[in-house]
Amino acid sequence: RGTLGSPAVVPEGYAGGVIDDAHLERRVIRLEGEIGDELANDVIVRLLFLRFEEPEGPITLELDSPGGAVVAGFAIADVVRALGGVGTRCIGRAHGTAALILACGAPGQRE
Repeated sequence: RGTLGSPAVVPEGYAGGVIDDAHLERRVIRLEGEIGDELANDVIVRLLFLRFEEPEGPITLELDSPGGAVVAGFAIADVVRALGGVGTRCIGRAHGTAALILACGAPGQRE
């Protein structure tokens, strides 16, 4: 099962929840491990949170994943493309659906 590289953060009802995470303070989301529904939901919540908190701020999605569930991967890729301006960085491997997500990064911000 994949992890985000730090303790799971789930905002309480999204409205009153506080996301306290060193990576998020740097506006970096780390996706590690096999992509599944739960991991996709966590990544999407973090992406939306960062965009809401600072609409014009940079966001970087770091990937180290063997891939995983196609629908979950497409969900992340769709949000990355819809938000625009999200940089992607491979910090290990990016196979299968992780490669798709990596390719959805903003032009000039794919590493």
